Amino acid sequence: MNHKKSPHFHFSQKNNWMNDPNGLIKVEDVYHLFFQSNPIDKNWGNIGWGHATSNDLVTWEKMPEALHADEKVMIFSGSAITSNNTLGLDERLIAFYTACEYSCDEDSNFTVKKQTQNIAYSDNSGTNWKHYPDNPIIDINSAEFRDPKVIKLSDYLWLMLVTRARDFEIDFYLSNNLVEWSLKSSFSDCRFRKGAWECPDLIHVSINEKSKYILTISVDNGFKSGGSGVLYIIGDYNDGYFTKDTSIMGNDDYRVLDKGPDFFASQSFYNDDANEPPTIVGWLNNWKYAKDMPDKELPLLQSVPRQLSLISDTNNKILLKQIPTQHIDKYTYRLAYHNDILMTPMVPVTLKCVPGCFIYNAQFLQTKDASLSIVVSNKFAHIFTIKINESFTNLTISRRKSEAFGQHVNEFSTEFSPLNDLLDIKIIVDYFCVEIFINDFTEVFTMHLGEYFEEVDICTSTNESKLLVKTISVACPLIS
Repeated sequence: MNHKKSPHFHFSQKNNWMNDPNGLIKVEDVYHLFFQSNPIDKNWGNIGWGHATSNDLVTWEKMPEALHADEKVMIFSGSAITSNNTLGLDERLIAFYTACEYSCDEDSNFTVKKQTQNIAYSDNSGTNWKHYPDNPIIDINSAEFRDPKVIKLSDYLWLMLVTRARDFEIDFYLSNNLVEWSLKSSFSDCRFRKGAWECPDLIHVSINEKSKYILTISVDNGFKSGGSGVLYIIGDYNDGYFTKDTSIMGNDDYRVLDKGPDFFASQSFYNDDANEPPTIVGWLNNWKYAKDMPDKELPLLQSVPRQLSLISDTNNKILLKQIPTQHIDKYTYRLAYHNDILMTPMVPVTLKCVPGCFIYNAQFLQTKDASLSIVVSNKFAHIFTIKINESFTNLTISRRKSEAFGQHVNEFSTEFSPLNDLLDIKIIVDYFCVEIFINDFTEVFTMHLGEYFEEVDICTSTNESKLLVKTISVACPLIS
């Protein structure tokens, strides 16, 4: 009997429900991943915070559940920071979360009664939590008010972003003591008014020695890729106000962080080390079909952590760059490597019987007359395909239809401008899912594959013209 392997590069749960990453934080060289979790069932419900830890963002150890729901309140998404007894409770970690008061009728119909912002605190381990005795810390008497993201501005000043989900506004609060919060501003300068705005984040980056901020907003429905996604806006933050930088954004009201269908609720790690680049994790799924996956015996996944930065293209357009954690490489061995191959239509580069967990890296010399195709398949059909047109300006990615997705969109396209003469492609496949990074990590597509793949073939080909493959390699996990 063929037993399915667990995802190798992605934190996952199969026997318990999991969605949004919460409270991402690095403490004493340990990364903590909290997440929306149902500790007693594989389906959504009874939501609290699960917990896992890692020393390198690749191998994760599941820890005891951190925050628990009860029959009246679920513990929805939020964030975490370090503390040196700011609350006077001898605390070292503070979690900010949304308490969702709810009711269920006799037919198990779920109704939200109210959402408020609350505090829990812990020692450095993040395993033993107590709720702040004077919760809630913010209550505006709303059922659509959630997902607090707290950011340290100085030793005595903190910023909290909270979304008023159906009003399409992000509220900015300031505090000197983490308990008393003053509403400073509300951001709504974005015309994407579909679904609900959720899980806001404000990430500090720099470009050309200038300080900038990336505001990310997750939306549960309405993206072109179908269903959920994350949009972002580049701008400036000052004294409780965020403003869009129109010189950078140009005519873009917003941009899409991941152009695949399965990246949602992204959050950055809180990190006291200012020299470490900002790193995010997203839920690798889509609300259009996520709740049906447990009954199809599919794992629920978090994305590979990604470092964020801004870069300029040849036309001085500012682009978001997302590099998957490079610690992955130390857990792989090289299965195949080729360089300086002049690929022709009759002679593609084909790799057969590759394990269903692998990392593909390649560089191609741009040629105006040669297109590029990468097909990952098994003996039944194509699993997913990457196609780039002759001018290397259009990128289309498609995945095989699966019963897990129903009638959902399965083809995703974008226009792009190559940053270098060599076009680079990185593909991370992990039995059930794929993350694709193209053009110096500026074009990103994440997809759940909807089923398990034990073994695949990889065919890289071109059309009627020749195409120089500078390098192409495939690496697999050291432990299968």
